[in-house]
Amino acid sequence: MADSGNDALLPARCLIAEAEAEVKRARSKEAEWLFKYIMAAQIAVYMEAGAVPALLNELVRIFKMSYSEQGVLGGIVYITISLGCPLATYLFQNYSPKYVLAWSLILNNCAVVLFASTPEGYSKSFICARALIGFTQAFLAVYVPVWIDHMAPPEKQTAWFSYLQASTPVGVMLGYLAGFGAVSFDDQWAKGDSTTSQCSFMDCWRYPFIAQAVLITPLCIGMFFVVSESTDSVPFVRCFHPF
Repeated sequence: MADSGNDALLPARCLIAEAEAEVKRARSKEAEWLFKYIMAAQIAVYMEAGAVPALLNELVRIFKMSYSEQGVLGGIVYITISLGCPLATYLFQNYSPKYVLAWSLILNNCAVVLFASTPEGYSKSFICARALIGFTQAFLAVYVPVWIDHMAPPEKQTAWFSYLQASTPVGVMLGYLAGFGAVSFDDQWAKGDSTTSQCSFMDCWRYPFIAQAVLITPLCIGMFFVVSESTDSVPFVRCFHPF
């Protein structure tokens, strides 16, 4: 009799198993799409880390920076990333990660625009803008490894962590190329032989950062349309309060 009962339940169990498999496949597709989205954001936000060293000689001349200010400009972004991590952890634990990520990208974009639009000679404002860039980068730095560990399909987890590690140097490399392009386009101005940039509308050194802001803008908007279940079901999220 017991075997007959089990046989009768077999079709129902098969249907449940199929439904669970379908849910896993759908979740895997959503995770793959969001992973590509996050990698694009990772690459874009770290472009400035390559553009600044590539343009450093010009930035020092334009902003009349001392040796100590040059050191602060190079290191401040990493100091503020470290300072931003505790706040990022608190916000991810208490609010929807989707909106925390979206607003962190918006603030990062505003910081990049502020950095690119700093008037010449205002070295302290320039350094403060880069400090804000680093602070807003902390949110991706905290969230993405935890998200991959929880959401990546087991067979792809190692590869996704590898891509994550590669995304930052790829962004830095693109920033270097953008900075190199800005310098090469206006070689006389970069050497100090000319006081006027040949680029249209603004000085050439500003273009790599404006290009970064343009790339980040659609990512800021798109984050609001991400399915919340894809971002919010991570281990450190205990009881966030939806907006």
